[in-house]
Amino acid sequence: SPNTFTCDDVGLQTVTLFATDLDGNTTFCSTIIDVQDNTFSCAAPEANVSGRLLNVSGAPIEGLEVTANGIYFTETDANGQYTFENLPSGIDYTIGLTDIPLDPQGISTFDMVLIVAHILQTRTLTDPYRIIAADVNNNNSINVTDLVEIRQLILEQINQYSSGLAWRTVDANYVFNNSSFPFNENFPTTITLPALNQDVFNADFVAIKMGDIDGDGVNLNTNQVLQRNQNQIDINVENADMKTGEIVEIDFAMSKNIDLYGLQFELDVNSRFAEFVALSGDQESSINEGNYKYDSIENRVKMSWSTNGSLKHFDENQIAFKIKFKIFKDCKVEQLFNFVHENFNAELYKAGYQKIDLGIEFINIEEKVKVDKTILSQNYPNPVIDNTTIKILSDKNIEARIVLTNAKGQLINSIEKNLVIGENLLEVKADQFGGERIIFYSLEVDGKILDTKKMLLVR
Repeated sequence: SPNTFTCDDVGLQTVTLFATDLDGNTTFCSTIIDVQDNTFSCAAPEANVSGRLLNVSGAPIEGLEVTANGIYFTETDANGQYTFENLPSGIDYTIGLTDIPLDPQGISTFDMVLIVAHILQTRTLTDPYRIIAADVNNNNSINVTDLVEIRQLILEQINQYSSGLAWRTVDANYVFNNSSFPFNENFPTTITLPALNQDVFNADFVAIKMGDIDGDGVNLNTNQVLQRNQNQIDINVENADMKTGEIVEIDFAMSKNIDLYGLQFELDVNSRFAEFVALSGDQESSINEGNYKYDSIENRVKMSWSTNGSLKHFDENQIAFKIKFKIFKDCKVEQLFNFVHENFNAELYKAGYQKIDLGIEFINIEEKVKVDKTILSQNYPNPVIDNTTIKILSDKNIEARIVLTNAKGQLINSIEKNLVIGENLLEVKADQFGGERIIFYSLEVDGKILDTKKMLLVR
């Protein structure tokens, strides 16, 4: 008793069993039975499964393809929501992502800066999803090999990581035992629904784009970077006249004093006027051919540079890097190139791990001289190996002197220079430094020091 069960009774039920012998003696006992629907007669013929995919920052991801058993497919919408409707019930289902080609958008030099800080323990990643995102080669550790592959991807030298991974997913309901080192855990990358017999509404995932540490990846359907930064710092370029047939090296100088962890940009070169030849930086910043790629078909230069974890200081007007061009047609520098932000933000990364948009300001030399009078620029290259160049802008023809002193303020050398209106270049050789490694150089006009800057000698 009871001896009749319906679909409402599926599960554990208490029953009473009675026994009577031939003499009419009766006894009973109570027990628990498990009422099962082995033929799925009680299950709905179909069921729905839905969930959401959010990235490491909690933002919804649109356009990811989700599969059930590799047979049924659907895509996430603008809210990261996906739904499988009318799945046959009574079947085991495995829900997960399909294989998606790696898209580099949203993977930036800033992600490399964050990984370096994590490796050096100066700013550790605090959640397991970002740590998983940093292990792009899937060797269960985060090291310089991951950084190499991310840089290669950014510069389009490779189109996938050695692991073959583009995205990884984790069941959003899974709780990591050690969130600071998730690699020791067999975390679920799919969701299993055994013998589905009812609707499921919370089959949620955290979607991890490999290499996208800060979570500013792209919306796959709109193919756009999610956001631009609110602030901007310009890099100054002198808007000089370019002549046909010249091979010129153009300086890109910081517009203000700033400490940087790195920067990146994509430069569109106007093929009517010039073609790209090379990009270089000073020895201290170690900008070299490994930091940029030139696409000769699109005539674009993509550049990615970051420090080894320490801040690199730039003075106002200090040259950050130089680009050499071959000129096809007379023009002004402002006609040669500009930054593009279509898929790759031009940005820099300052102290405090702040992302700032990077712009270009083209400076007309005559206007700059008129406003700023006589200007002493940072020498280039710095540190100095054999020789270096000091640039001085002047609003008039005048006699001046560059005074070299050591860290104690003692005079090392002085160099006379007749300044002309516009740009003046003074080459200084290392043997003029008197063996000192730290040298201060001052611009003196009419017996007055107008400005002083520092340079280093490397031997």
